[in-house]
Amino acid sequence: MMSALVGVIVSLLVIVAPASAGTEPCEEGCVPLGSLSVALSSIEPGAPVVGDMVTFTFDLDARLPGGVSCGAGFSGSCTFVGGGPVLDGDEPPTDEASGIVVRRRAAQVGVATVRLEVRGESEEACTFEDEFGCHTISQPAFVEASSGPIEVNVVEAPTPTPTVTPTPRSSTDDDGCAIGGSRHAGIGTVSLLLPIILLVSIRRTHRQHRSFPVVSIRIGAT
Repeated sequence: MMSALVGVIVSLLVIVAPASAGTEPCEEGCVPLGSLSVALSSIEPGAPVVGDMVTFTFDLDARLPGGVSCGAGFSGSCTFVGGGPVLDGDEPPTDEASGIVVRRRAAQVGVATVRLEVRGESEEACTFEDEFGCHTISQPAFVEASSGPIEVNVVEAPTPTPTVTPTPRSSTDDDGCAIGGSRHAGIGTVSLLLPIILLVSIRRTHRQHRSFPVVSIRIGAT
């Protein structure tokens, strides 16, 4: 009885062993599903001075089952790191039509190093092996990406150059009338004096033509 049972077990091992040896090995591990990347698109203005509002725009490429949101209420998904004390502000990144936008004010002269970090929800396929064989399951996962360090050089605002307006020079012609800016004033004075001059001239002419009595003196012999 016992010998018969042992023979059956040996027969099963002989049958199963070749099948196990012929299967491919199970590669255990997890592979994320989808991809995530972020890169700087532009900085405006390109050469900021103290007092400017500096706008960073980033291009985001998210191909994840869970997606990425940088709008209101999702500040944990997009984080702007660095900047102080050269750049001032703590407004979280916003998701706009041009991309992911961050705004900071240039507070002082210096070089600021910043970066944008993005974290998105995804899934990953995990493979493992147990006594029953090789298995693959899907489970939630997070994928992270960074723009890398970005340097911003803030300089002092240029001092405005005062504008000097030259004063018009005035000169006098031969008749004593001002030339240049005061010419109109001289013309006005001549216009006021002209009637008086004419009146005096008329009175002098009248006196010259007025007849005087003729006085005759006769000298006789004494």
